[in-house]
Amino acid sequence: MKNIRFIILSLFIASTFSCEKVVEGSMTIPTISLLTILMQVLLLKGIELANISVQVSHQNRIVGMWSGQTTGAVLYKSIYEYNLSAEETDGIWQNAYQGVVKQARLLREHTAGSPKAAQLSGIAKVLEANAMGTIASYFGDVPYSGISNDEILDPVFQSQKVFAQVQTLLDGAITDLASDFQYLSRRSSNLLTVMSPNGAKVAHTLKARLYLYTREYDKAYQEALKRYIRYN
Repeated sequence: MKNIRFIILSLFIASTFSCEKVVEGSMTIPTISLLTILMQVLLLKGIELANISVQVSHQNRIVGMWSGQTTGAVLYKSIYEYNLSAEETDGIWQNAYQGVVKQARLLREHTAGSPKAAQLSGIAKVLEANAMGTIASYFGDVPYSGISNDEILDPVFQSQKVFAQVQTLLDGAITDLASDFQYLSRRSSNLLTVMSPNGAKVAHTLKARLYLYTREYDKAYQEALKRYIRYN
């Protein structure tokens, strides 16, 4: 309990003072609020876990049964016999829209003033694109443009144009991560300098995968080649 109190107190002190120097001549550390710290650490982990649930969800189990890879018995007997109810898909929609998309946008909004803003923005965009690309590939027409907008109570289900919007989102993620890499490489030689290039490679890989869904094979090939770009 004492250790927990010490950590909380340390975070509070870090959020109170405007800046400090670790050693003489070092770079000044800007103000980072406690909310920003919590957003970076806790909210990002929650988004990642929600996205895992989207990618490796109950729908994978259903696909396994319907493709003959697994057999449904007792609990899943009705699904195995193609008797599917609407609630079987509630979880993946909740995880995608509430757990990933909405939280990813909150993360980008509340960490805009952080020194890691570009990196966090890029990561959040990749996670959102991954979740929405999966949802669109599963269900076809899905809402996207009007989601996370409190003024739109009933977002319109869009056609496969969602894939084009997700590709644009990934372009933004690559720009963010490239900008973050340039920022870090001028200031540090530690492990942080390799995180953003790896994130950009993930974004290119995801773009290639989504282009395969839309049968744009030439674009998929070009994105796959960009997976091997050296960021240095």
